[in-house]
Amino acid sequence: MSETAATLLEVRGLACRFGGLEAIADLDFTVREGEIKAIIGPNGAGKTTLFNIVSGVISPSAGRIVLSGDAIDRLPAFQRARLGISRTFQNLQIFKEMTVLENVMVGCHTRSHCGTLQAVRRTSRSLAEERDIRNSSIELLARLGLFDRANEPASSLSFGESKLLEIARALAAAPRLLLLDEPAAGVSHAAALRVGDLIRELNEDGLTVLLVEHNMGLVMNVSDSIIVLDHGRRIAEGPPAAIRSDPAVLAAYLGEDEDA
Repeated sequence: MSETAATLLEVRGLACRFGGLEAIADLDFTVREGEIKAIIGPNGAGKTTLFNIVSGVISPSAGRIVLSGDAIDRLPAFQRARLGISRTFQNLQIFKEMTVLENVMVGCHTRSHCGTLQAVRRTSRSLAEERDIRNSSIELLARLGLFDRANEPASSLSFGESKLLEIARALAAAPRLLLLDEPAAGVSHAAALRVGDLIRELNEDGLTVLLVEHNMGLVMNVSDSIIVLDHGRRIAEGPPAAIRSDPAVLAAYLGEDEDA
């Protein structure tokens, strides 16, 4: 990532309350183009809530979200997806009754230009678009090592393979900003290493990544910068080397006294 890279995502004064619970409190941060920024923190720190707000799943109580200079906090999720924000989910959201290939093709809907009538009539334009979507989806499956499973039901995949499938579907939307919510959670050590390699490969291709992950080895290895949340508040931000030894971070994770 270039030190002079433009700001892609800017979060200003973000807050989210659920009744008396303050899930996010006065949060500010930026993500530069080409950056891998990780969001870490203990369970309940507000990480997934933050992803839900940025992607448009829920609305903030206060604050602004700006993408490439344009405020998007009032836009619904589908419009944010069309602007280039794509995500995976902590709890898998794959369509188990569909094939692996069909799951990825669903992710291409933001790139579709043919209407329902054209699709029903099977016009030449709709057929060409469907062919392009199918080919690009197959290429993604090949890249993520799932090509041989393309025509199998998604329900036949292992948990680790399902994680990769969800990443493939998110990539099918050709995003500018990819939000990965615990992509290595619950997978084997070897699968976690593959996820880390994949994140670096995608970033080298120019993709900006915002990552939530509990696997600290993965986070420290792939991230340009890290934000640490605790009870919805930012308690630290910086490069991995600085975060690793930050007293406030150690206290949040281990319950240590910062003054000790």
